[in-house]
Amino acid sequence: MSVKLLNAAILAGMGFNGALYLSWFLSSGPDRVGYWFIIYFIVFPALTLLGILSLVLKSILQLSWWSGIILLVYVGILTLLLIMAGLWPGGILYNLPPNGVEIVHVVLWAIACISLVFAMRRRPVDS
Repeated sequence: MSVKLLNAAILAGMGFNGALYLSWFLSSGPDRVGYWFIIYFIVFPALTLLGILSLVLKSILQLSWWSGIILLVYVGILTLLLIMAGLWPGGILYNLPPNGVEIVHVVLWAIACISLVFAMRRRPVDS
């Protein structure tokens, strides 16, 4: 596996994730269950596997460890918010305006994408 292939897979997964968010906002009568099922049960596990793979192949491919960490933190935060929706930190989501949960997802997605682009451009200094 090459660095370019791994980075392309990561960016493709994040792009597909962003496309699902965009389609949710652009559709007139969104099927929340359909979109969230794909995001949480297909896209997030794929991004998690890519994050773990990039951490495992860090020394072999001379990768920065930030790519894997960013993916795992992004998926972890959103998954924990969903799991703890009834508890204190996730309970904040109930007090958001309509589409607030989706906006939280999009904001974290944008932060993760920008961070990934910067991380992919850097070469590791600890090699």
